[in-house]
Amino acid sequence: MAGQILQSIASASVWIVAFATLVDNVDERSKGKVTATAMSFISMGIFAGPMVSGFLLELVGYWPAWFAALLLLVVDFLARLLMIETPSARKSESASDAQEQSPLLAASSGQTAQDHENETGTAAGDAKSAASRGFYRIMLTNPQILASMFNTLALSLTLASFDTTLPLHVRDVFGWGSLPVGLIFFCLQIPTIALGPGVGWLRDRIGLRYPTTVSCGLLAPLLWLLSVPGEEFPWGKLGGDKTGQVVYILAIVGIGFCLAFTRGAGTFQMMAVIHELERDNPSMFGPHGGNSRLSGLIELPFNIGMMVGPLLSGSFSEYLGYYWTCFVLAVIAMLVAISSWLYLTAQGQDVREMEEEGMI
Repeated sequence: MAGQILQSIASASVWIVAFATLVDNVDERSKGKVTATAMSFISMGIFAGPMVSGFLLELVGYWPAWFAALLLLVVDFLARLLMIETPSARKSESASDAQEQSPLLAASSGQTAQDHENETGTAAGDAKSAASRGFYRIMLTNPQILASMFNTLALSLTLASFDTTLPLHVRDVFGWGSLPVGLIFFCLQIPTIALGPGVGWLRDRIGLRYPTTVSCGLLAPLLWLLSVPGEEFPWGKLGGDKTGQVVYILAIVGIGFCLAFTRGAGTFQMMAVIHELERDNPSMFGPHGGNSRLSGLIELPFNIGMMVGPLLSGSFSEYLGYYWTCFVLAVIAMLVAISSWLYLTAQGQDVREMEEEGMI
């Protein structure tokens, strides 16, 4: 239990630092492609991790499998040491302004330099505290941020629900074992891994609204179709024969493609919002900006969905059945499509270029 707690703290810290680094260093025109690529690597790790660890455990034993994980951590640590950190422009500008204004203020008021420095430090501390309090108030009252968090929450909840209900359902309806279930999850993940950079490029070109809305709109009927094989309807039943299996696999592949266009959309929009706010007022969130706090805010709904998803889907599947579990997920997907159309308004590369040139 203690090891799991330490692992959770470490993974949360790495997530926050990694996304904060991306936000700080990624060009405005490329953040969609970079974010989607990052989500592809995350999906690749989630998919490949259990498979590789199980293979190593079966082939070489317990401790060599752990040694492979520790070796990856060492490589990660060395890579972080080699990474060049970009100095914060806001911090440099603030320090320069303070140095330029300090002699003038001291001469005009008759204060000593030490008194002025103390007052400046106190004012900076108060401003930093106010900026910290104001960050969450601004973020959590912004409808675009709330829609982004809902998007991330719904996505993680859906993925966690698959982990809980899918293996049991296909075992009961089709009689499939662990190997076919593993192939199903492969079909679910491979579109995101393969299409990640392309989806990011599309977002950079045309923005978030259309790809996310269309993919979530298509995700709803596909989630419903997932529940049809094995369900008794007034007009008949699509059982566990070849036809039912083909329908189920096609629905899974379609869901995988839709998720490829949905993953990372909330992160993209939240990054766009904070960039816009800090562009208008660079000192809005204090001298160090709000990127680290934004990364924590991005992770919050994802972890909540991963925690709540198995509980809700397991309860729904046990008491209401697999059909109604998928129906609820389909309704959530449609709500995400509506909120995406209304609030996920991050623009594409062409629009941002015209804005920078003063054309619009």
